[in-house]
Formats: sequence, C-alpha cells, structure tokens
Amino acid sequence: SNVAFRNQTITDVWEQEEETQVSIFPNPATEHVSLSFNTTRSGEYMINILDQSGRIVKTVNGETTAGNRVVKITGLPDQKGLYFFRLVLADKELSTGKLFIK
Repeated sequence: SNVAFRNQTITDVWEQEEETQVSIFPNPATEHVSLSFNTTRSGEYMINILDQSGRIVKTVNGETTAGNRVVKITGLPDQKGLYFFRLVLADKELSTGKLFIK
C-alpha cells in the first residue's frame, strides 16, 4: 500500500511562565514596607500580609502595567514578629515570602 506524507506546520502557542522578581524592604520593617516587583503583564494586583496562623491582617489592592512597580505599604500590624506576604496579579499567585516586623 502506498502511504503519502505531506509537510504540515503545526504551531502551538504556549503561555510563557513569567519570572516575577519580587523583593520586600526594609525587612525587618517597623512602620512601613515597600514591595517591589517586575512583571510582564498588566492587571489588578493584591498584596496580602498574613500572620502566622494564616489570617490576613492587611490587604493592598491596585492596578499595574507591565514593568517595574514599587508599592509602599503602611499601617503594618503593631504586634512584632514573623508575618508572610503574598502577591497575586491577575488572579495568579506570583510570590510569597516572609516579613519580619520589629
């Protein structure tokens, strides 16, 4: 039996996993902290500060465009100790980390 092959080009578009560089400073913090992130996408962001039990003690919402962004967070908890931060951009969790308040 004769089998004929034809050249075909198949193109798949994959969403590239973005590398988001996130830093939080100063850490340890006292009165305020700044969270810096670099993103390739635009949209709404949400930053949560959580205590050790996972309870959200502070939320900051905003809008960003692609590029570098620095968000200053004031009104940190009075209680000293270890906290966590979580950055969500366009409903996707991009980063989590530790924050010390002294």
